Amino acid sequence: MSKTPLYKMLQDVPSSGGWTLATLLDGSVSGSQLLLQAGKPVWQAGPADFMRRDLSGLQSCTATGVQLIEGQHVFVERFGAVPQLVVCGGGHVAQSVIRIAGKVGFFVTVLEDRPSFADEARRAGADQVICEEFEKSLSQIQGSEDTYFLVVTRGHRYDRVCLEAIAGKPHV
Repeated sequence: MSKTPLYKMLQDVPSSGGWTLATLLDGSVSGSQLLLQAGKPVWQAGPADFMRRDLSGLQSCTATGVQLIEGQHVFVERFGAVPQLVVCGGGHVAQSVIRIAGKVGFFVTVLEDRPSFADEARRAGADQVICEEFEKSLSQIQGSEDTYFLVVTRGHRYDRVCLEAIAGKPHV
């Protein structure tokens, strides 16, 4: 069992986010925990060795929920990193998504090649707007495990360009 309390460990370790906390819900050692940062174990409370054997399963979790590991229920929660939404297109569908995504905690980046629609995306609440050709603006987006992409270009004219650029980036 770790002697350092979880809250203290989180305060003392510099973080760029990307935390995953797994808590055993079943059996005689329920409450055992394993904390991952960027997919690597950094803290453990109680006997959580069986969770270490399924790190790929824990690493693949993109949302909070219950997962079955070796026949035992484990509550898995991701936290610490701000989810990013990159919206390719700034039309009426994108503007509605921008409003909703901002309300649920996403950092929203909009890529739009038309200045008037880029302005509309700003008014809808986008945190960042890049007004350039889609291919050029996507080259400025790094992507990560916490990045979601939405492609809603006008008339689907630029969907393929966007999808091909996105396919090579880290994303959810």
